[in-house]
Amino acid sequence: MTSAISTRLVSFVSGASLRQLQWWTEKGISYPTKDGHCRQWDQQSALVACVASRWRRAGFSLQKIRALLPALSQRIQTLPPYLLTDGVRVTPAQNEREAILFMERSRKPMVVVSLEDLQARIAEQAEGEGG
Repeated sequence: MTSAISTRLVSFVSGASLRQLQWWTEKGISYPTKDGHCRQWDQQSALVACVASRWRRAGFSLQKIRALLPALSQRIQTLPPYLLTDGVRVTPAQNEREAILFMERSRKPMVVVSLEDLQARIAEQAEGEGG
């Protein structure tokens, strides 16, 4: 997906309000580009916003999410199918089995996000928005 993704689409897929996405941009949680008065998102920044939204709904504070951002950005570049976090580390998993094994071995509760599902939802919604 090479075209820009609208803020409205990122809001729909992430479940974050338009104002929340704007506030996250102001606070350095997300990094869309500006096109006039509109914010546009590339695939990576849209995924970061969606994952941050999932973590926020899981109860992580914005401070914790901000602390996890460098690891999240690094892991998202390789686009693993799943990302797991205990709020301290971000761990990629290549398949469901690997994610389950990692959760079983962890002594802390884990939050799992499927990047494959998020990418598919973004692509599906972008297709509907564009055509």
